[in-house]
Amino acid sequence: MKQYEDQGYKGYLIILQDTFGNIPTSFACKDWKKKNNPHMTVLYDGFPSQATLYGPKETSMIINEAGVIVYKTHGDTPDEIEQALVDELAITP
Repeated sequence: MKQYEDQGYKGYLIILQDTFGNIPTSFACKDWKKKNNPHMTVLYDGFPSQATLYGPKETSMIINEAGVIVYKTHGDTPDEIEQALVDELAITP
């Protein structure tokens, strides 16, 4: 969704575990980013006990400039996420 950056969109990906299911490290984060080349900032959470904050599986959220979560979903639903982003930014794709 890089095309929405000039309207204020900023994407983040939080890695909760490495490819072996272990606590992620900065090395694992950099390695994943190098292999996958995402168009967003890649972060990692080294506190797996807090993983429940993110949801039961892949969790996507749209948070507005006031820090309010205006959309949240679990699972890989890129079309729904993009539509929610377009709605929040009040733009046309």
